[in-house]
Amino acid sequence: MFGLDGTLVQVDWEKKGEEDIDVLLTLDDGQVKPAYLCLRPYEMTFLKKMSKQFEIIIFSDRSRAQTEAIMEVLDPCRDLVKTRLCKDNFV
Repeated sequence: MFGLDGTLVQVDWEKKGEEDIDVLLTLDDGQVKPAYLCLRPYEMTFLKKMSKQFEIIIFSDRSRAQTEAIMEVLDPCRDLVKTRLCKDNFV
């Protein structure tokens, strides 16, 4: 089990580097705002290797919409992470 926020990705509201990935996130009030994802080095290699041997579960303190938007960038086909937990699961 891995934490999405701060462990797998850093989400910023301002672009910090050229390698940052643009994503649109829906805030709790329904407003859609551009955000930028910074992935850890070799993160995708790690997830690909680990997913062959283990079931990877991620959790996030973000809403389901935000979690899914971020995971759409990391794992659009749902090949790597089968279970995605977010704050909406626990409300």
